[in-house]
Amino acid sequence: GERRLDATGEGIPEAVFSSDARYLAVSDKKSLRVFDLATGKTEATLPWTGREYWNTSTSLTFARDNQFVVEGSNTGKIVAVDWRAGKTVFTKALAEGTGRENHVFDLQPLPSAPDRVLFTRWDNVVQDLDLTTQKVTGRPSAAGSTDLHRGQISPDGTLLAQSDSGNTIVISRLETGKPVARLAGHTSTVKEMRFTPDGRLLVSRSDDSTTRVWDITKQKEVLGYVLAQADDELSSRPPEWIAYTPNGYFEASEGANKLVHFARGMHVFEADQFYEQFYRSGLTRSVFAGSGGMDSGKGGSLSDALKNGVPPTVKLRVPTSAASNSPTVEITVEATEQAGGGVKAIRLYHNDRLVGGPAVLRGIAVEAVAGQTTTKKFTVPLATGENSFRAVAYSKTDLESKPATATIAYAPAQVRKPTLHLLSVGVNRYQDATMNLAYAQPDAMAIADFFEKGGAESTLFGKVNVVRLFDADATGKAILDSLAALAKTSAADDVVFVYLAGHGETAGGVWHFLPAEMRQMALPERVTELGIPWPKVEDAIGKINARKVVLVVDACKSGAALGAKTRGTDDSQQT
Repeated sequence: GERRLDATGEGIPEAVFSSDARYLAVSDKKSLRVFDLATGKTEATLPWTGREYWNTSTSLTFARDNQFVVEGSNTGKIVAVDWRAGKTVFTKALAEGTGRENHVFDLQPLPSAPDRVLFTRWDNVVQDLDLTTQKVTGRPSAAGSTDLHRGQISPDGTLLAQSDSGNTIVISRLETGKPVARLAGHTSTVKEMRFTPDGRLLVSRSDDSTTRVWDITKQKEVLGYVLAQADDELSSRPPEWIAYTPNGYFEASEGANKLVHFARGMHVFEADQFYEQFYRSGLTRSVFAGSGGMDSGKGGSLSDALKNGVPPTVKLRVPTSAASNSPTVEITVEATEQAGGGVKAIRLYHNDRLVGGPAVLRGIAVEAVAGQTTTKKFTVPLATGENSFRAVAYSKTDLESKPATATIAYAPAQVRKPTLHLLSVGVNRYQDATMNLAYAQPDAMAIADFFEKGGAESTLFGKVNVVRLFDADATGKAILDSLAALAKTSAADDVVFVYLAGHGETAGGVWHFLPAEMRQMALPERVTELGIPWPKVEDAIGKINARKVVLVVDACKSGAALGAKTRGTDDSQQT
């Protein structure tokens, strides 16, 4: 869960977690404070006495099994505090003045000697301080490198990561200074680095506004991370984010496409344009779990896809008037291929619903002649009020165009109340009696009774149409025919509610709802033969004109029916 701590102070504070993640230490110009993360309470406040205004904290760490908090500053001093006892143990002066060479960075306890803390300074200086004797000992910096600064020890205490003035990260052996890796990619000063607990990855943050994740063994970047926020949202909303691999696969928050863009030559692309081919839900989790960056894909890398041409351009042709008195409208979408990219498919969304349903997502909808404009026409029923349209087209490598949008207001001559259409399916008794259930049919009947009675009594609906398919009546043909009928009888302003209760099973990687004639459900070939594959249900739902469709499935393994990716979330957030 989230906990907010009031760490307001003077100046920009340094902050660090204890090794057991129970405490947070915050140091600013006036004081050191330690917070209990479980309760949010301030456990200790120790004022800094005798400090001048130019004295700034540059590094902070817990040490000696979290008994001490040790602070380094821009004046060449290290202060050790026993925060539980509320006293300063010692102050160690390394130098005088606030010159760059005196700044103390990256204080951290040595894994092999918890009574000693390592720190870095500019110009290749690596030292450690004994907290008992206060003796400072020099350590070797990475051989063959100059102007190294900052530093981070690996969890096993064998490696030291440092950054140089060329924005390169140098990994060396802590005891000998022998370099083992050079990690180049940042375009500005590296400000902070952290190893993952297993020591396999290094995370770095830079002034180039990126955070990058490096595989130490492979000596390469495996993930980049960018935070972005509109100027008017700095204090009101959390930042948007996008994580990406060197091959161009990515995952992102919902609003990232408005703030984060990809550039290649003179072409600038929104993140959404690569969603179809390169979005990978759970990408960040996969990288940190060690299962790779999911770089395998049907189209290779993003760079390869763009070599075959950029996405097409799209125009949306609608009636000249923004208002309509007709219940339907003809929409024309024009897609023009660019730089040899071709036009593979055209899609139109009405009020954020795909016109034509999920069937449009399978197979090629349009074949385009290179260099020409391809058109596709749609006849769409309008809903009362505002109707939004969004058209996109895809290149032959599944790169998405920038959308074309339009809005049409529909005001019918006679306003009618919407109709509630309910299809309630419940199968307790199967042809194979060993499959019989106890509650599917009663639940479906209760749903039908509730909406039939409640809908009739409600002032929301002008009419309620209920179709009940229970037990022997709930055949595969009857269910699909009833879904098809909803596409013919429902209007854009209507509400459709579909309830399916019974057995479900997966065969051939596809989830099936099992109708009354089902038998031998343990056999995959029988499930394929007699079951209703979920894509058929999706197709039927997609053809329904009503803009409000509710689908409830109460069946075994029904979570497998959720095959679509959701932008800005990972698969664990889909229900």
